[in-house]
Amino acid sequence: MDNQIVTIESPAALDQTRPANMSGAQNDQMMIDLFIGSRKSDNTKATYRRAIKAFTAHTGKTLATTTAIDFQSYVELVSADGANLATVSAKVAPIKSLFSYAQKLGYIQFNVGAATQLKKASRMIDHKVVSESDLKKFLAAVGKGSNHHRAKTQTHWLLVYCLYATGARVSEYLALQKKDVIKRDGKTVFNFRAENTKGNKDRSIELPQFLADELNHHIEIDEDQSPDSYVFNRFYAGKSGPLTRQSVNQMMTRVCDAHGLPRVTPHMLRHSVATHARAAGLPIADLAAKLGNSVQVVADFYDHNDSSAAFETALL
Repeated sequence: MDNQIVTIESPAALDQTRPANMSGAQNDQMMIDLFIGSRKSDNTKATYRRAIKAFTAHTGKTLATTTAIDFQSYVELVSADGANLATVSAKVAPIKSLFSYAQKLGYIQFNVGAATQLKKASRMIDHKVVSESDLKKFLAAVGKGSNHHRAKTQTHWLLVYCLYATGARVSEYLALQKKDVIKRDGKTVFNFRAENTKGNKDRSIELPQFLADELNHHIEIDEDQSPDSYVFNRFYAGKSGPLTRQSVNQMMTRVCDAHGLPRVTPHMLRHSVATHARAAGLPIADLAAKLGNSVQVVADFYDHNDSSAAFETALL
């Protein structure tokens, strides 16, 4: 047998085969900033930045020198102590996206996160669903308060009831302006504009009449009638102050603690209405349109038998 000579390319030759760096980033921090800047939601940007900071602190390496073993060891670290899949995904998915983004732009040659497949977080939503009975108690508790604070508690009640009734994200609600409240065929409709939605698509949701009446009254008594002013821009009429994501969470926590109820968060209201509506037979395409998600995502999370009771139409 004739001897065969195998030529091994030099590292320099390999470098020539790499795609051109089209990102413009000269270092990892520039690449990370570029990636995070490509995300739309401020909340997503903050979440991604925290996740990436934790990962890079763990590896102590640059993106280009990080290996698949480094990536897998981090996944094992965040998966320890019985962490649920949703928590693991929240910590790891941003890292996978970063490596994919950096590779596509030619900043790195290999996407070491591609070899690790995260388990889907389907059928894990039950513990984030508020039962109909607890939901009724919570809504009643939110609406309670002395006469001195009636306007304030009424605004809280309206906000959380609207969150449940429409299944929208709290960030979408806090971005609603008066011009986004539309009258259509005698109905009141929330118009969630594309620039404020996670899916970058306009979405309209009709309110039940009793909530529409409360909302219209809330808007009428607001001193600021500018179409660009926010619908939920203050806790009660006549007292200025921004209604933030944190303040909504804090308010809901205070209500639950004060009345001995299980903790409820804004996103739990979204999961709850989706689960309840699907259990009641709402077509999956209609539910997907309401939530602003794809049919596949809704099917993964909500299209299964759950332990909650059937949706009570009297609630809405």
